[in-house]
Amino acid sequence: GFAALAVAAAPVGIDVEVADAGGWIPWNVLHPIEAAAIEPLRGQKQAMAFARLWSLKEAYLKARAVGLGRDPSGFVVQFAADRAVITDPLADARAVHATTLWRGHPAGWAAVSVVILESRA
Repeated sequence: GFAALAVAAAPVGIDVEVADAGGWIPWNVLHPIEAAAIEPLRGQKQAMAFARLWSLKEAYLKARAVGLGRDPSGFVVQFAADRAVITDPLADARAVHATTLWRGHPAGWAAVSVVILESRA
């Protein structure tokens, strides 16, 4: 049970993913750089890294208004301290804000990510 809302003067996307240490990671839809970053991690650390990564990818695709109609492995999300950097060779607008907040959940922790694209105005 989560509800999330994001409001911005530019295209914005938001997504919530629960970190599940027993969950399956869909390696085939990750960019090779992303897979290399989280593959060495184990247990809860890997689950939290994947939840953050996946919530940022989905928030980005929502901001671009394409959802999972676009192959998520076609762009890369990399972590830089408290924010993320999204590199997309097909982008017509770059992500100017990409962050994740953590919230408690009965199953553990949930990643709440917001991505804002540069304004096209």
